[in-house]
Amino acid sequence: MTLPRKWTRKGLSQARICAAALALIDEEGLPALNMRRLGAAMGVDAMALYRHLPNKRAILEGVVDLVLNDLEDDPASDVRERTYRFFTSLRDVLAAHPNAIPLVANSALQTGFRS
Repeated sequence: MTLPRKWTRKGLSQARICAAALALIDEEGLPALNMRRLGAAMGVDAMALYRHLPNKRAILEGVVDLVLNDLEDDPASDVRERTYRFFTSLRDVLAAHPNAIPLVANSALQTGFRS
């Protein structure tokens, strides 16, 4: 897998690593994600990733945050409209990242759904 240049070697950060992990998951599926593969896709040694995130679990949590950050929320609307928009947005976000659905579902079950 070759990632866009913006995710490679220069300027590693938590956000870039998680975005690259999401791109890898989107392209190849969740089982394909491991530290060596992610490091190789970013043009760095896998150990370089640990300077920014402590472990794979932290990367997976960052991926879930990236996916769920795109959810719409309008607290000003009535409860029916807000509920409709939320679930429509959730459907759209998960449709954009179908390979991340098990990760998001597992995270929601373990930590309680984030709103």
